[in-house]
Amino acid sequence: SHPGYAIVKMQDKFTDSRSWNKFLWKYVHIGVGRKDGSVVANFNGQKIKSISDGSCFFVTLAAFDVGMIVSLMSKLRFQDEKIGPEGEHFIKKLESACLFSVNPDGSIYPTMAPHLCLGISPYPPICFVARNSPNRAILKNVHELLECNLVSSSDGVVLELSSHPGMGIVSFFDELVPFGDLKGGGIGLGPVEKTLSVRMDEKKHINLTGKYDGVSFCYAGEGINTGRQIFISSYNKRYFFEFVINPNGTISPGVDQGLVLGFQVPGTAFYESSKVDDSN
Repeated sequence: SHPGYAIVKMQDKFTDSRSWNKFLWKYVHIGVGRKDGSVVANFNGQKIKSISDGSCFFVTLAAFDVGMIVSLMSKLRFQDEKIGPEGEHFIKKLESACLFSVNPDGSIYPTMAPHLCLGISPYPPICFVARNSPNRAILKNVHELLECNLVSSSDGVVLELSSHPGMGIVSFFDELVPFGDLKGGGIGLGPVEKTLSVRMDEKKHINLTGKYDGVSFCYAGEGINTGRQIFISSYNKRYFFEFVINPNGTISPGVDQGLVLGFQVPGTAFYESSKVDDSN
């Protein structure tokens, strides 16, 4: 369906999941990239498993909805032998999200959600890119965002983008997705009329306002680099929530201002990380 491209890992290394205290697994998001980086896998009639490491295709957050990211997930490990009924329900939920079926035409769909199939969203999810990447997201209302934490009555600042005219940062879901003891969802590029509004607090957390009040921008895993995806979640100590708003309208993680928020574009530009011209 996309000549020259294939399903690839979005990062070279797996990230430790921090979504649930009693269970551990590693994951890496998958997407579309150059065919020379294709994931090589087997299908046993139920699961699609990577030949290189045994990880399985997995619907992230076990949320069967349009726009949800698909990942490769490692084998589940247990930190506590006493998982209880709630833990057993959680395991079944994760297992169901690893089940896939393949149609005769080559399309792939989650077995639990045959109305869906794997594909490319019309709007890409947001992730870290190099600070001078052509794929970076540049805010239109950067000065208002820097100042809104000083105004207690502020309803927030709309995350409209000057880098992508008529577009902004949006939620992929109308409602937040419950997952374990958290709630959250995916975010990315979308039409300006659906753009999220946020406030920056004194902890440098980007907190959503209005309909999605109670969740903030965050990412999982230490040792971040290009390709790590950003999502929204209720607060917990297992994720990282600190960001820096740069004067040029870009947003960086608090621990590495050599990276900024941006979008996936298949090809070499997405993966490049080079020195920065701070004048732009």
